Amino acid sequence: MNWQYSALSYAKAAAPKESCGLVVNCDGVEVYWNCRNIADGLDCFVIDPTDWADAEDTGVIMAVVHSHPGQSPEPSSMDIAACNRSQLPWYIVNPTDGSWGKCNAA
Repeated sequence: MNWQYSALSYAKAAAPKESCGLVVNCDGVEVYWNCRNIADGLDCFVIDPTDWADAEDTGVIMAVVHSHPGQSPEPSSMDIAACNRSQLPWYIVNPTDGSWGKCNAA
């Protein structure tokens, strides 16, 4: 099972709230790390800092993943700004149709 399948499954379970997680390189294998979304709204996400720290303790964080339930997986202007701040690639999945979007840090 690849990390995209795991991220899509997690996004489907979290809908209608946005899901979030990380792609973590654990001993040469990229895995999806489920994270809790501690944001109050349905259309945004904030990764629980404890989940981020646990992922860092396990391996190297390679990317941020979140969902856009019921919307295009194209990055929003807020996604692009946050992607640039994080200096990590961001993957976005639509849990309804399984389509993916991505943005890279500038």
